[in-house]
Amino acid sequence: MNRTDVLSLALKLTTQNREHEHGVFRENAAVASKMISGFLGFEVHPWQVPVLLTLLKLARISQNRSNPDSWVDAAGYIALAAELVDEADGKAD
Repeated sequence: MNRTDVLSLALKLTTQNREHEHGVFRENAAVASKMISGFLGFEVHPWQVPVLLTLLKLARISQNRSNPDSWVDAAGYIALAAELVDEADGKAD
């Protein structure tokens, strides 16, 4: 899988309408950040949720670097984090 394949698939997965199946990612991240904050005892922001998910994908890559799913998902999660940071900072695209 080359970089174009990884980024193209990540783009498709993060921009197609998956809300009917998974809900709105922004809202999922907000709920997850509250849950993680409660569990850890300190504030976790919604944009940090996809960063944490990226870390999980990186851990999986360290165990099996040939699985394209982990590379694609990591790229997608980072893109989602960037979008949430922009929204948090008032920079909507």
